[in-house]
This record gives sequence, structure tokens and C-alpha cells, in this order.
Amino acid sequence: MVDTVVIGAGGVIGSALMVSLSNQGREVIGTFREEVPGPALHLDLADESHNWQLPATIEHAVICAGITDVMRCQHEPRGTWDINVESTCRLIELLHKRGAQLLYLSSNQVFSGERQNVGVNHPTDPSCEYGRQKVAVERFLARSGQNHQILRLGKVVDGPMKIIGDWSRMGEEGCVITPFQDFNLSPIPLNLVISVISDLLACREFGIFHLTAKDEISYLHLARYWARQHPSVKVKGVIAADSPELRFFSRRYASLDCGRLVDVLGMEIPVSQTLLSEMSGSTDNL
Repeated sequence: MVDTVVIGAGGVIGSALMVSLSNQGREVIGTFREEVPGPALHLDLADESHNWQLPATIEHAVICAGITDVMRCQHEPRGTWDINVESTCRLIELLHKRGAQLLYLSSNQVFSGERQNVGVNHPTDPSCEYGRQKVAVERFLARSGQNHQILRLGKVVDGPMKIIGDWSRMGEEGCVITPFQDFNLSPIPLNLVISVISDLLACREFGIFHLTAKDEISYLHLARYWARQHPSVKVKGVIAADSPELRFFSRRYASLDCGRLVDVLGMEIPVSQTLLSEMSGSTDNL
């Protein structure tokens, strides 16, 4: 029996989790969309399930794979649903047949963002396609009757966010940066996410857990913080809700109630402000 299988080991969370679990001495193997050297399994959710490689028996499985591009999910609902929901649910069935206890990575976007610090038992009300897809898999897991863990995450950060590079290029070209002032995020550092996943795998508590910052910040706030070290760059906030094509980005709140996770693991939840330097690649500690 394989101790832990990480589905989607080529991604940011999956690759970091592989390293962490290996360093703990756990027997862990990862699945990858493409062929990779060394002990690894080929599993592409876009393929037919008979092409997926999985061990015969598994103790734990962490599902990190899927399309996480919110804009792509919004514009390609059918194609992304096939991968994020249909294929993922088939995978869950196969993992259950192999005896695996599942940990599924979900998102705070299962909620609309109209309420702050939503609890684990609050009814979901997604306002975007990505959130609807996450809800569909959560409900499938609930119907399965098997013990499982669902970890709803805020924005996972590991160094400067990709959008910082976009802003840098725009600034160099003399363009005005136009971040959303009504799109809030609740960041959480990658190393904390990995630690929480490891601890959940080791405990016997099942159900839903939340992991976000205690609060939220807007992309406008992040841009202004970054622009402190780029004084020639002009920043002008825009409102996503004013655009029919982009209003699904509008989120007043992004933080969730992490009380259950705190109770089970005895951990501290960070505040967004402490992560601004990491997210922006800035040395400004003001």
C-alpha cells in the first residue's frame, strides 16, 4: 500500500507537498500530466480514465490537480467543467475503490464574497464558474458516504504574484495600472498551506476546513503598496462590478472563518498586511 498519492504533483502546491512529505519520511508518489523521470505516475484529467496510472492500494490521496484559472473557467465553462468536475469525480471514485482517504483542495470562491468570515457550515453561494465547479465536487464527496477532508483555501502566495510582473511591464511602457478596487483576496502563504495539509493527513478529523487570512485586501491596495517603490508608475483603481464581462471578479469579502482549523490544529492565522511584502516582491516594510 502506498502511504500518500499527490494528484497534481507538478503544480505549485503539489510539488511543495511532495518535498515536505518526503522530508517527513513518508512514502509519497505524485501524478503528473506529462511523463517525468523518476518514480512518478502519469495522470492527465483531460485523458480517458483508463489511461490514468494509480497504485492498487492507497492510504491517503491529496487532490491538487485541476484548472484554477478563474477567467478560463468563466469563458470555457463546458470544457473546464469536464476536467474540474466530471473527471475529478471519476478520479474520486477510483481512489475510493483503492481505499484512499481523500483530501480535496477547494476554494473560498464557493462563496459569493457578500459575507465576511463565513463558517464551514454556511450554505455555498458561488458567483463564478470556478466556484460552482468546486461546489459540485464538494457535493459529490458529501454524497459518497466516505470519510474525507475538504480544505477551502484563500489566495495561495509563494513570492511575488504573477500580476506584479504584468504591472512592472505596463509601468515600463508608461501605462497606467488599473487594478480592481472591488476584487478582494485573502492571501495565505504556501508554507502554511503545506503544513496544514500535512497535519490534516495525520489527524482523524474529517469534513470541511477553511484556511484564509484573518482579513482581506484589494488588488488596488496591493498595487499601491507595490507602487511605493515605483513612484513613476500611476495607479488608478477600477470597479469590476461596472463591467458585465468582469463583474464576477467583484468580491467584497474573501476571508473565511478558520475557527475549526484553529481548534483542531492549534495554529495561528495570519493577517493580510503581513504578506504584502512577499506578494509584491517589495522590501518596503511600512
